[in-house]
Amino acid sequence: MRNLSDNKGVEIIEARCCNRFRSASRATAHIGWRQRLLRRGPRDLQRQPHIRDLRGMTQKWLGMAVGFDEKAADVRIAQYESGSRTPKEKMLADIANALDVSPQALNLPDIDSYVGLIHTLFALEDLYGFKISSIDGELCLTLDKSGGMTYVEMFDIFNAWRKEAEKLKNGEITEDEYNTWRYNYPRIEAERGKASLDELRRKKKNTSE
Repeated sequence: MRNLSDNKGVEIIEARCCNRFRSASRATAHIGWRQRLLRRGPRDLQRQPHIRDLRGMTQKWLGMAVGFDEKAADVRIAQYESGSRTPKEKMLADIANALDVSPQALNLPDIDSYVGLIHTLFALEDLYGFKISSIDGELCLTLDKSGGMTYVEMFDIFNAWRKEAEKLKNGEITEDEYNTWRYNYPRIEAERGKASLDELRRKKKNTSE
């Protein structure tokens, strides 16, 4: 039988594979969540609760600030934030004014314009700890290491992307293969993680026999 140095080393590698597989599985849920949001109307206020909380406003207070009576104010704002109702353009502008933000800051991510793109990046900063920085004079986005498990999961995702991009750059995979990985993420990554985990378990079982 083949000796794999020691079981402890195998267990460490196995744990890493498990983490990668779990991260890819969680990313699947994230993508499904994002796709459900994108199927909603263009004026659904998915970021409004976050901004409203930052302003220290209740749904009732915000509703009254934009003209709803006290009894219906919180209900109407809750409907806007859940997507069950869509605010008209003027109402969207009024809500943004009450929150002292740009209307684009309340909408779902819109990368069809530079303004929409920058607000998408601001949302990523709020939700996932992205930070703007510079390295050797070049602007770059970095991950906030103080973000706990959010940092760990985002690091795994970005590192997997980096590895595939390097394979493409080095000619190890074709552009079609790279695109297949991207457009099917995280399914392919999850399948790789599961295959690696199954192989490690098989080897570990052989060493114990």
